[in-house]
Amino acid sequence: MDLDYWGFRHWPFQRTYASEQFFFSQVNDEAAARLLFLIEESRQLGLLTGPRGTGKTFLLKVLQRRAQRLGRVVIHCEAMGIDDRELIGQIADGFSVSRPQNGTTEQ
Repeated sequence: MDLDYWGFRHWPFQRTYASEQFFFSQVNDEAAARLLFLIEESRQLGLLTGPRGTGKTFLLKVLQRRAQRLGRVVIHCEAMGIDDRELIGQIADGFSVSRPQNGTTEQ
């Protein structure tokens, strides 16, 4: 894309996760408040769902920084299309612990 032709100084479609650029709608504000509660109260699990393009990933990136500032461990896992062993492996890698040797999640 020719930036000069369109009058741009920088690439306009770049994904950045700057919190000052995030528009907190009423729905996003509620989601952020609930997720912050989970972080601040050291809850073990939260689930964020919503339609495509509503800012879920952006919100999680903004909250990831906040959680890390609070000293929380944040692990980014891509769970779409993987089985339980692969998910556990991603979590183990995030905590820098060895993966289960038997290849199963059963005790």
